[in-house]
Amino acid sequence: NNVGNEIKKQNLYESNETKAHLFNSIFELLFSVHNAYIDVLNKYKPNSISCLNEVSIKKSESLFDNIRKNRIDNSQLKEKLLDVLTINPYYTEAYLYYYNKYNDTDGVLEKTALFFGIDIVSEKKIAELKRQIELNTTKMDVNEKINFANNYSKKIGLQKNINLSNSLVVQDKQQRTFNGV
Repeated sequence: NNVGNEIKKQNLYESNETKAHLFNSIFELLFSVHNAYIDVLNKYKPNSISCLNEVSIKKSESLFDNIRKNRIDNSQLKEKLLDVLTINPYYTEAYLYYYNKYNDTDGVLEKTALFFGIDIVSEKKIAELKRQIELNTTKMDVNEKINFANNYSKKIGLQKNINLSNSLVVQDKQQRTFNGV
């Protein structure tokens, strides 16, 4: 029995899933410490750290305005949108525009937005996921709905970890009962 337990432990330590989870946890921890450090610096030495200045903000706004007004050739549009986000990674509208135009099936846009504390791409993907669940799962049982949700999440490259299981179980119960019966 001890040998079996040791083998299980060894498999757990060598598991790629375990390593990925540890890597993500360490990354989130370091990013949280970094944010706390920046908050403390900004509290005690206001404006001591800033990656954006007024010139950068105006430049990104001007470039994005040209994109919105169709002044940029289609062949250069994606590159110019990425320029806007490079100049000003906090430009929420640019993320939305990019997502609406090119989607984000690989999840890179969403990861980048989340890195800068912008949740808008995740929110759009979650809304799309919920809409697809409502449209496509009316005749499925709850386990099929959960599988559909997981597969569709992967299809659209949803990076934010959400747990729809509980809400799908509640929704399923509501659909299958009337006045609690």
